[in-house]
Amino acid sequence: MSSQNNSGPPSDNPILNTYETFQRETPFVTRTIITTQAFSWVLSFFVDLTFSLANIPFFTVVYFEVYRIFTSIFLCTKFVSLAFAYFSFVETGKRLENSIGSTEFAFMFLSIGGLTNALYCALGAILDAVLGTQHFFLLPSFGVWLVLFGLTEFECIKAPQGTTRKLFVFVIPTLYYPLALLGLFSVFGGFSFSYLISIGVGYAYGRSFLDRLKISSTRCRDWEENFLECITHSEGWVRANAALGSGAWNEELVNHGNSAAAGVGFANIFLDWMSQSHSRSPEAAALPMGSEDSRPGRVIKSSTSTTDTAPISGIPSTGGRQLGGGPSRRANADPRQARLNAIERRMGAGAGSEAHQST
Repeated sequence: MSSQNNSGPPSDNPILNTYETFQRETPFVTRTIITTQAFSWVLSFFVDLTFSLANIPFFTVVYFEVYRIFTSIFLCTKFVSLAFAYFSFVETGKRLENSIGSTEFAFMFLSIGGLTNALYCALGAILDAVLGTQHFFLLPSFGVWLVLFGLTEFECIKAPQGTTRKLFVFVIPTLYYPLALLGLFSVFGGFSFSYLISIGVGYAYGRSFLDRLKISSTRCRDWEENFLECITHSEGWVRANAALGSGAWNEELVNHGNSAAAGVGFANIFLDWMSQSHSRSPEAAALPMGSEDSRPGRVIKSSTSTTDTAPISGIPSTGGRQLGGGPSRRANADPRQARLNAIERRMGAGAGSEAHQST
């Protein structure tokens, strides 16, 4: 008996099991972002990475160290920031990356962070020129929240009117949630212009002012075949031609019910936005909304019933995840909510497996 106990590590090691589950269930880009954040936080105890990798406008502009506008979004020096990023980003990142593919998701993440940092450098130069100082040109900006604030604002702009979100014990209208979150960060960590700029970038995305930054699925496939082939075989990489579209979160909803509903709002909103950049064939244009994926050649089948005939992609937006509470609630009943309720009823009746196969 003792020889069997000493033959290897315990099979029920909770830390090992948690890590293996995270690695197995989290797509490549989302996993890499969070892992890099954790790694940089550990390194911050031994070396100051902000001086060489953070976006300090003086070095970025004067010394033309442009790489800083991208490397800065992967830095983390505070555990609180890391914890907030993990609980706010991982679930949304998993669904979104499975929906649009790793290449498109990485491009979107880098474009929001890069544009935020570029505008931060421009603002620093303007403020210092007006005030006659070099204070703002030397203030660094870094952290994954340079992107997360933009994503949050994008989601809130697309949310239906009357939606509210919960910030701990406070119920806030969705339209003002990013500003409330910025206020919370300012109280505990001080105000940062970079976060405010990120909210502005997210607003521009939501209002379709930055449509030129969209990337097509065809270009994603070309990049994967010609430039990214060395990493497309990595565990968890979602190729453009294998992205699930709206099925990435429909499948989770069928399998897990309400537990998956909290994070599907952003994925649904972003898919609707991205689908506008992809051309649809004349035959596809005649199909009802939601019967065709935003990617050419991919059709998502949805099960129907006598009481539930709306397409699966018509599940209403919940407003995404939030700090200190569950999913947001609609002020008024939405006809699309019947779709979610119908799926739950079929799950309770034992038809969940059939809905999963049809997906």
